[in-house]
Amino acid sequence: MRGVPREFPEVTTVVSQLGRPDGLDVNGFDTAEIYVDLRPREEWKTAHDRDHLVTAMNERLARIPGIEVSFSQVIEDNVNEAVSGVKGELAVKIFGEDPQELQKLADQVADTIRQVPGAADVAAERLAGQPQVQIALDRDAIARYGLLHDALRLKTGERGDAALGPACGPDEG
Repeated sequence: MRGVPREFPEVTTVVSQLGRPDGLDVNGFDTAEIYVDLRPREEWKTAHDRDHLVTAMNERLARIPGIEVSFSQVIEDNVNEAVSGVKGELAVKIFGEDPQELQKLADQVADTIRQVPGAADVAAERLAGQPQVQIALDRDAIARYGLLHDALRLKTGERGDAALGPACGPDEG
């Protein structure tokens, strides 16, 4: 995902933060924030203003399945977060007991707001059902490569305490 902004000649630097930072940040563990520094506007080639550059980047990022993208400025993002507890200039909070019903209502509200002229980066937060990868290890198959079941379980984060990563055989270390 970090490679997409680098495709634009306006971009000088791309830095990302994955997961939830320490402190009071409202982000979940499934969040990626990408900070992009840009060249001076007179050097831009893709677009002549921020709105058109955001549109071009958003069109390119939309090709990546399963992600929701929003654009903001760092200070704007931090102020909005501090004031409302959510990212964005406008937030609609819905309270209730049933998570499925809350998600259904949130999706309906987001669909309605998308119809408003000028609305952009509209998204309902996911309350449940975050995408995940589940890996069932075949002990016999991995043993043929000299790999240990418990080592692979830890490496892939099956226990929830390690990041997903590549596993190496005894000679690939």
